[in-house]
Amino acid sequence: MKPTRRVITSKALAGVALAGASFGLASVVHAADEPPTFRNGMWEFTRTIQEAGGERKSFATKRCAVPSVAPKKGGPGVHEECKFSPMTKNGNAYHFTVDCKFGEKSVRSTSVITAESDSAYQIDVDLEVAGQKSKEQLSARRIGDC
Repeated sequence: MKPTRRVITSKALAGVALAGASFGLASVVHAADEPPTFRNGMWEFTRTIQEAGGERKSFATKRCAVPSVAPKKGGPGVHEECKFSPMTKNGNAYHFTVDCKFGEKSVRSTSVITAESDSAYQIDVDLEVAGQKSKEQLSARRIGDC
């Protein structure tokens, strides 16, 4: 049997940067400052992707969520070879970086979570994959009970 070669696209790698974003990826980060917490309920998420030299794409979803609960390290969307920086807080903005290695490709994401309230937040991610840069933004707003 011929071994399969897994091709990692920048879109797949970008998913790592926002993996669990709607579930508070920040809580997977070694917390120098405590991550923000958000209310359970029905949330609306809008994700916007701007790849270098590419068009801007937006996607929206609604679902019941517990945004303060994060996937465990090594869980779906979180690669074992990723290193998380301690989170730092400045006002209502929480900053952290994630460095990952996928074979020979290195990925670095710099993220800022801005907590507007316990019912709204935004995550801005600058992503660099093998010299290619892109930006992503996730806006989340609680719209009611489930």
